[in-house]
Amino acid sequence: MGNASDHVHAVVQLGATIALATLAQRIKGTTSHAMHVAWQRHYWAESVSPIEVDPLLDYVRAQRARHDNSHPDERWQFASPL
Repeated sequence: MGNASDHVHAVVQLGATIALATLAQRIKGTTSHAMHVAWQRHYWAESVSPIEVDPLLDYVRAQRARHDNSHPDERWQFASPL
């Protein structure tokens, strides 16, 4: 997981029997209760291929640095080895 002041990025691997909506509900419910966070009702999800996992993890881990005042716009950047 990685976060900025107003959003969170999480990389998860789901089994075939787990619904994405259920995962989002559990994450939002648990953090709302524990941290008194007000979530929007929406979320965004994307599937990635195994070759994209490492660049994605690097991106997510760098959230705080990317979203300081010197980086006002978020840009999804994946270094594709293809």
